[in-house]
Amino acid sequence: WLAQRLEAGQGALLGDDMGLGKTLQSIAIIRHLLKRSPPGTQTLVISPKSLVTNWLAEFQRFAPDLKVLVMQGSKRQEFQDSFCDYNVIITSYGLISRDLELYKTTRFALGVVDEASFLRNPDTETARAVRQLNFGARLALTGTPVENGVRDLWSIFEVVLPGYLGTRQSFQERFEKPMKSSSHPESINAASRLRRLIRPFYLRRTKKEVLKDLPEKIEQVFWCEMSPAQSEIYRRILEEGREEVRAARRRSGQGGARMTMLTVLLRLRQVCCDIRLAGLDREKIEGLPADELSGKWPGLAQRLDEVLAGGGKALIFS
Repeated sequence: WLAQRLEAGQGALLGDDMGLGKTLQSIAIIRHLLKRSPPGTQTLVISPKSLVTNWLAEFQRFAPDLKVLVMQGSKRQEFQDSFCDYNVIITSYGLISRDLELYKTTRFALGVVDEASFLRNPDTETARAVRQLNFGARLALTGTPVENGVRDLWSIFEVVLPGYLGTRQSFQERFEKPMKSSSHPESINAASRLRRLIRPFYLRRTKKEVLKDLPEKIEQVFWCEMSPAQSEIYRRILEEGREEVRAARRRSGQGGARMTMLTVLLRLRQVCCDIRLAGLDREKIEGLPADELSGKWPGLAQRLDEVLAGGGKALIFS
C-alpha cells in the first residue's frame, strides 16, 4: 500500500496503533524508494527530539548499508553541502523551523514526519516550516491522527497531500462545523464524505486487527498515598486557592472566578504528581528524598522491580 501511494509521488498517512512497527515499515519503504531513485537522492525524516536517536538506532539495526546523517548540535550547518553523501537525513521538529533555509534548496525524494500529531495546529512555526519543504512523496506516521477535532486531520493532510482537503476555510464549512454537533443535519453526511476522501491515503490498523492472538488489555489502578510533604503543600495550596477564588468572585462575579478556580485545580493536580511541578521555592524542597517529593515514586519503583524481575519490559508515560 505504501509503495503504491509513494511511487506515484503522492502522500500517505499511516495511523497504526503504537507497537505495530511504523518505524520499521518506514525504513522498508525508504530502502524500496531509494533503490528506484537516482544516485544522490535523499530522504528527510522529521521526528520529536526524543525519538531522533531511536530512528538512528533502527536504521543501524535494519538498514546498516544506508548512510544516515543526524542533524543536531551547533555545527549542523556545516553539513548542508554534503547532503548528497547521505541517503537519509534525520532532524527534529524543534530544529526544522530554525534550519528551514538549509533544507529549502534540496528536493527530497521522500519526507517522513513521525508523530505527525505535532503538526495538528497549522498555525505553529513548525507546521508552517514543514509545509514549505520540497518532497517528491510524503509519509506521515501517527497513532493519534485526530486528538482535538477533525481540524487536526486537515493540518496533517496539508503536509501529506497539500491542498487535497481544500482551504482551511472551506474545510471548516464543509466538515468541521457540521461534525462538531451530532444534532447538525449534515453531521452524518459530512463524516461519510470525509471518510471517502481520506480512505485512499489513510491506513489505520489496530493491534486487535494485526495481532489476532494478542490478549485483551488489562488495566489496573494503583492508589498511592501522598507523602507528608505533599499532603502539607496540598493543604496549603487548597486553603490559599479557596481565598483566591472568593476574592475573584467578589471582584468580578462567578464567571470571573472560573479561571482562578481552574488554575488552583491545576496546581493541586501538579502537587499530587510531584511537588517539584508546583513551582515552589526550590530551597524548601531541595534535599528532600524522592519518596517525600511524591508518594508515587516508591509505588512506581516497586512495580518496575516486579516487572524487571519477571523478565518484562516497561514503557512509562507521565
